[in-house]
Amino acid sequence: MRLAFVFLLGASGLSCRAPDARNSMQGETVRPASSDSGAVPFDLQDVLNEQVDAWNRGDLEGFMDYYWRSEDLEFISGDTIHRGWQATLDRYKRKYPTKEAMGWLDFDDLRVTAMREDEAEATGRWRVRAGRQTSSGGFELKFRRIDRRWLIVRDHTTSDNPRDVSDP
Repeated sequence: MRLAFVFLLGASGLSCRAPDARNSMQGETVRPASSDSGAVPFDLQDVLNEQVDAWNRGDLEGFMDYYWRSEDLEFISGDTIHRGWQATLDRYKRKYPTKEAMGWLDFDDLRVTAMREDEAEATGRWRVRAGRQTSSGGFELKFRRIDRRWLIVRDHTTSDNPRDVSDP
């Protein structure tokens, strides 16, 4: 399954949606962590699609709209933990000062698991193509439903190349 999406966890950017981006998650099975945890609502898939769209437009603020606006937000990449929404946005702005630097994001092997009624995790692989460079890696996102919105409260992104500092 493929979802066009420049992942905030560790890649470079986007510009527009791939033809299969919106439908790539439609056949995906959402498996609850236990039989009583319930299913993840389809609006969580919409969050990921909207994030990809924002990244591909070069809209970092739009991409960050799906992160918890709290000092308790955690963004982990490499050996660094960034805490707080503003610190995470500032990191993105330093790494991706232009739409061209952001490039195009793709997600593969996406799996969403309901943990509880108001909590879910998403794991998968990301790839960002910017110019002639391609970066890739894995990610794990922890979502929480806050004020009726699914928001990322913890983002752990890895790079396939440990020397790659371009992870989103």
